[in-house]
Amino acid sequence: MPEYLAPGVYVEETSFRSKSLEGVSTSTAGFVGPARYGPVSGEPELLTSFADFERIYGGLEDLVFTTGRQPNYLAHAVRAFYEEGGRRLYVSRIFDDGESSAAPDANYGHVDTAAAYSPALPSVTLHARFPGAAGNMRVTLTLQVGSN
Repeated sequence: MPEYLAPGVYVEETSFRSKSLEGVSTSTAGFVGPARYGPVSGEPELLTSFADFERIYGGLEDLVFTTGRQPNYLAHAVRAFYEEGGRRLYVSRIFDDGESSAAPDANYGHVDTAAAYSPALPSVTLHARFPGAAGNMRVTLTLQVGSN
């Protein structure tokens, strides 16, 4: 509190202690790491439950790399985050296909690459929505010709 000594002169003592740290919310976080599948470019996904993570990035199963199986640390960290009371989580998946000569314009984002059929082309090319072994599967196409 200022003390009056003379007209226009006030003396006020100030503390030289640093301000104490203020608490912040710990219910929002961001994680980056490898996952079984999911988007690898664009904005990080906002998740509000472990079910969201399982739907977009896969479950707790081990990751399979060319060097062998590895624990899915990202999935376990996400599960623990929600078990400890977390509410909002931003997740960004990282992916390295091991090929340094990958096309620079490859679209590994959220947009599905739709297959197109043209009578002039002898084949149809399908691309997995996300990179990785999760997209390796057998696809059977059946063309039904109608009267139109």
